[in-house]
Amino acid sequence: MVLGVIGLRHHAMWRDETDPWLIGRASGTLREALLVRRYDGHFLLWQSLVWILAQLTHHCEALQWFHLGLAAIGVWLVLWFGRFTRIQKALYCFGYFTLFEYCLVCREYVCVVLLVFSLCALYDRRRDDFVAQAVVLLLLANTNVFAIVIGITFVVARVVEEMCLGRMRELWATRKRGVVVSGLILMLALVGDGIQLKTLPGALASTGRPTSIAAADFAKGVCNVWRGYVPLPVPFPHTSYMRHEYEEAPAAFSGIERFYWGTNSFLDPAPARVMAGVVLSLGLLVVSAWSLWRSRLAVTWYLLGVCMLLVFQSVIGSGALRHHGLYLILYLACVWCRGIPSGDSGAEMAATGWSRRLGGWFLTLVLVVQAVAGVYVWTILLQAPFSGSKAAADYIREHGYMKLPIVGTREANVSPVAAYLDRRIWYPDSERSGTYYDERGAKHAMAFRELLQKVFVVAQAERSDVLLLLTDRMKVEGKVLDSGWLVPSGGVVLAWEAPAGPHLKVTHLAGFRATVDEEYNLYLFQQP
Repeated sequence: MVLGVIGLRHHAMWRDETDPWLIGRASGTLREALLVRRYDGHFLLWQSLVWILAQLTHHCEALQWFHLGLAAIGVWLVLWFGRFTRIQKALYCFGYFTLFEYCLVCREYVCVVLLVFSLCALYDRRRDDFVAQAVVLLLLANTNVFAIVIGITFVVARVVEEMCLGRMRELWATRKRGVVVSGLILMLALVGDGIQLKTLPGALASTGRPTSIAAADFAKGVCNVWRGYVPLPVPFPHTSYMRHEYEEAPAAFSGIERFYWGTNSFLDPAPARVMAGVVLSLGLLVVSAWSLWRSRLAVTWYLLGVCMLLVFQSVIGSGALRHHGLYLILYLACVWCRGIPSGDSGAEMAATGWSRRLGGWFLTLVLVVQAVAGVYVWTILLQAPFSGSKAAADYIREHGYMKLPIVGTREANVSPVAAYLDRRIWYPDSERSGTYYDERGAKHAMAFRELLQKVFVVAQAERSDVLLLLTDRMKVEGKVLDSGWLVPSGGVVLAWEAPAGPHLKVTHLAGFRATVDEEYNLYLFQQP
């Protein structure tokens, strides 16, 4: 918790974190907010929580504290109820996903982790309380598609276990009402998922999806298991050769190699290592499944869940590291369930031998790697902000530019600054004044000349100075622009004296480039 608070104070949110907040602030009703989110393929649970929070305060930092609270509850469930050793629990607290991806980065994945571990705790303490488990599964099904996979495979594994134990008739005779009610809740979850998975015309989720699985895509999907179990990023350790491999990336910060978010130190420097990644990933899967083998529920849940996740990620795309981490969360949940007495004394006696002992050593080793990656990334983030959004907003506020018209592009990248400023920005990409990135509006990438023409029009219409927020530095005649004169045609004159006719003075105010993900530059256009 202490490390989370310290990390939160150094973490500036990026666009995927602030968009739900901005949508919540701009939407008068929850229905309006959920309709907007459907266009980018997100489910209702996280947006509903954020919408409620956004109605209570205009400070976007509240989202970070709320997210940290959910992450802390998830860790508490593992520490208090989890069937792990003390060493394993301690290592989990410092893991990469526990400390960073599902703690500092404010996304719906914290709900996935919290609900999966809540499901394990309920199954452990109240095994036959089907209604309570169904309610958790209902919430899980409204988080994202990966959570749906985990939830469905758990239900299948439960049914398989009860059938193998011969308890189906007994449960129907003694807990008929609970079985019926939980079944209705699960049906409601499936109907809701079907509605949310139905793509709308022009929605992000309906574009760019492959229709078949290529061998190369499946190989990359299998490698995601390694990425989730061993999330050591580039560079690890700090080495100079990475500058050549990532030569188009920005310069290093604070004398340290840049942290490339979402990368893997083994797989990404050399694409030819994909086959090695496949072998390593299959090895991890085999050992994981073997360590769960004597528990029908655990091994069925794990194998079904992994297979469905592999197929799903191979079809829609490899995904990001936050998606790959769900392989680890699924394995932890299955290890937890493995330690719960099932009522099959023969299987439990067989599971107490070398398989469980070696499985414990394997899990401890995985958690050691996770802790190394977690502490490593956490210390890097203390030295450089994740995004330049908060620094840019603080600069605007502290230097008295809040009342000026602000033009920002590209819309998808500069919207986090609107969250920290709690005000609208003019987006020339879609010719609108707004806050969040709206998937429904038509947008186009503009050349600098076209952009500057629009800035000149805004300055003339508002009869005011204008602030321009960009992700890149402007260049004129191959040179980085520090100052000059903007004319109505969108051209910039580099001269000491102002040109004849209408013009605006252009000054580069500041750049916020020593970041992990998002960089910003501020330009001031002054009236003569």
